[in-house]
Amino acid sequence: RHVIKINEVKAGLYQYGSKGQMKSRELVSQEVNAISVFANVYIPQGLHDDSIEFILTVNGIDYTVVPINSHMNGIKVIRFSTGNASSPYTERIGEKIKSAYLTINFNSETKASPYVNNIKILLGGEL
Repeated sequence: RHVIKINEVKAGLYQYGSKGQMKSRELVSQEVNAISVFANVYIPQGLHDDSIEFILTVNGIDYTVVPINSHMNGIKVIRFSTGNASSPYTERIGEKIKSAYLTINFNSETKASPYVNNIKILLGGEL
């Protein structure tokens, strides 16, 4: 004989807001020359690329970035450089990266939300 018993089942209904935010802890433990974000992002039909925003706070300054592996336009790498050669996807800064935090903002006016997974922070790079 077998008995299956289920006790204290509670049903609930939750309604989430149309905005959300995720903040990381310190990402850098020693000085690095470059930083970027790798993330798989899926944006459901009806939402736009601006429904998700990645902000890297590097040495106290906020930079809006896009994942290095994405099709989105924008800054993909923040790099220390003493030169002035420009690149459409690289933000050059005049000091090594000593501190960095990642903030991800979710914005949606519908019941759908962007999906993000496999987030990685890429550190290093040469001058």
